[in-house]
Amino acid sequence: MENSRRGAVSSFTHREYADMYLIYGETRKVSTRGIVSLNARLAARLYAERYPDRMSNPTYEVIERLDSAYREGRIPGARGSQSGRPRTIEDDVVLQEREEDPSTSVRMIQSRTGIPKSSVHRILKKKVSISPIPHSKSANSP
Repeated sequence: MENSRRGAVSSFTHREYADMYLIYGETRKVSTRGIVSLNARLAARLYAERYPDRMSNPTYEVIERLDSAYREGRIPGARGSQSGRPRTIEDDVVLQEREEDPSTSVRMIQSRTGIPKSSVHRILKKKVSISPIPHSKSANSP
């Protein structure tokens, strides 16, 4: 089944996101050791079976990103027609991370904030007089 909106998380309605997340919760399994697991692939299949009349169905990647967004306190699709985060907020977050620890790498800022590495690099190049921290050479390299 082909999905024309593949990778575009914000292209679903709030109702569709809610349905996806409820179905995702239904896939919860607890192992004998008490480990909880959720199955995004199964959730995507169940969604397609339950809502065959909807224009498109999510892939398992969409459901995993939806779960990640909710866990991070974001609500997908809440920005309406805007796409992406407002740059001023991104700039402030990146600069605050760099101010707190000037030795913080681009990848570390990316992992802490969820802002793409290329955006972090662009912001640091544009806003900070010094360039981002270069990769350190190992002791064995010439």
